[in-house]
Amino acid sequence: MDAKTKRLEELKQSLLNTLSDMENVRRPTEEIRWEACALVKHRTTAFNLGHSKIKSIPLHSNVQVEATNTAVNGIMGYLISQNIRWFNFTTQGKNFQNADNIFGAKDHLELVVSTLLNVFSQCNFYSSTHLATKDAFVQGTSAEFIVDDLKHGAMVYDTIDPQEFYISENDNRRVDTFYRVYEIPARIAYKKWGEKLPEEVKRLIKNNAGHQKIKFLHAIYPRKDALARNGNAIISTRKQYASVHYSYTGDRVFLESGYDEFPVAVHRWFLNGTSPYGSSPVIELAEEIKKLDKMAYLYLMAADKNANPPIFAPEVLKGRLNLNPGGRNYANLAQTGEPKLFPSTLDLNHLANEIQMQTRVIQQSLYSDLFNILMRQDQQRTATEVREIKGEGLVLLSSIIGNMQEEKITPLIMRTYHILRKGGMLPPPPDELVNASKDGQVKVELDGPLAQNMKAYHQTVGITQGMQALAAVMQLNPDSQVNVNFDELIRQAMSANGMPQPIIREKAEVKKIKEQQQKILEQQAQAQQMQAQADAMGKLSHTNGTGAQQMMQGVVGR
Repeated sequence: MDAKTKRLEELKQSLLNTLSDMENVRRPTEEIRWEACALVKHRTTAFNLGHSKIKSIPLHSNVQVEATNTAVNGIMGYLISQNIRWFNFTTQGKNFQNADNIFGAKDHLELVVSTLLNVFSQCNFYSSTHLATKDAFVQGTSAEFIVDDLKHGAMVYDTIDPQEFYISENDNRRVDTFYRVYEIPARIAYKKWGEKLPEEVKRLIKNNAGHQKIKFLHAIYPRKDALARNGNAIISTRKQYASVHYSYTGDRVFLESGYDEFPVAVHRWFLNGTSPYGSSPVIELAEEIKKLDKMAYLYLMAADKNANPPIFAPEVLKGRLNLNPGGRNYANLAQTGEPKLFPSTLDLNHLANEIQMQTRVIQQSLYSDLFNILMRQDQQRTATEVREIKGEGLVLLSSIIGNMQEEKITPLIMRTYHILRKGGMLPPPPDELVNASKDGQVKVELDGPLAQNMKAYHQTVGITQGMQALAAVMQLNPDSQVNVNFDELIRQAMSANGMPQPIIREKAEVKKIKEQQQKILEQQAQAQQMQAQADAMGKLSHTNGTGAQQMMQGVVGR
């Protein structure tokens, strides 16, 4: 066995041993996660082309399905939507200055955002991230793979089935290891990897058996973790993250590569313990959903019994009793007796009230009522009251949206940004931006309606109350206004109320305009001063001339 073969064999064993450990870690979360999917009809067998562990179950209530769809569609419509400008770039420099204080930064970042939004709209980004958002909302964990396919003129975003992937975290609880076990037809595999595949797979193509599915393992993990027993590296790439493809057919590692950054956005809706896999609103509400479903089942049974009650009938009429509307039954009632209804009039009001209360609990816990408020303008309340109601509900989403931004949105945008920069599709940043910010990097700031509503609630309340207090103080002491930076006040107020960032001028531009205005004012003041001096000299000359004429008249008179 040569050195390369030995190294690949050792790499294969390392991958399979790690996968076995990761399977043991995921196993305790699987039952509740797959049950949550079944409870809201998500990723069940009926919607999977291949084998699925998520079996469809009969449901007697559709409340949780509708509430889940409302919440996911609301998040996508109000946070990440193709029809709105939903994010901005900003930066924080070494001296804590933002983009507003860096000359040219705002214009450059505006161009970058416009380019990225255009890229997203021209590929499968929105459909992919919608599915991933529902994955996380339903069973707690989603994974979106960002594929660099600029050679073919597009970016590709692939939402991975939660049943296919395994994850692990680093010391900071950030996911840095991703294993995917999946099956695809041999012909598809050959289109992707060609002659790099094991001979056993290529033989299927030659034998016209390309439809047969081949099982693969794709492992992505920090390169520093790919070490042999002797401490030497067993991966050929020098990039930060190793990428290794293994084929079960042929039992061979057939492709090694790497990534400069982690290429998968793994989003946990929220963490609930030490497991790397997240929990979700549907998981937390599973028992309440099953309780409602049982109530709905009992209600349907009772209503059916009331509408179609059991019948007591003589035995001699067995098989001959016609209970259809207008049905005729011929019998000697004196001998056989008359069929009688079973007394089954049930009071369903109590059960209906319980179902209604349970429905409200589920809709509230799944945020359905919150998004219904966002979508509905209540004519019976003032705009301030509606804003307060929305704001109080959005406070509940703040931490969840913050985690979504950190684990899902920012990685998606930043990896796309870096790929486009490397591909020469973005202009280089201005020198001032590179010098002021750490390595010229930027950060993502959400700017969709949902983010604006949360920002408006937190910021406008403080701004409004502050301005009211200032107005009261200024009535007593007008000089107190020197404590307020009115330029910054108006910028914050406009931003908090959703004013689009391109409309708000850069501070450098505002400073230049103010300097020009001040120069004009100084010129006007100087002109007025010169005019005043000229007028004064004219009056003095006129006065002196009148005095001399009077003196001459006096002399002549004498």
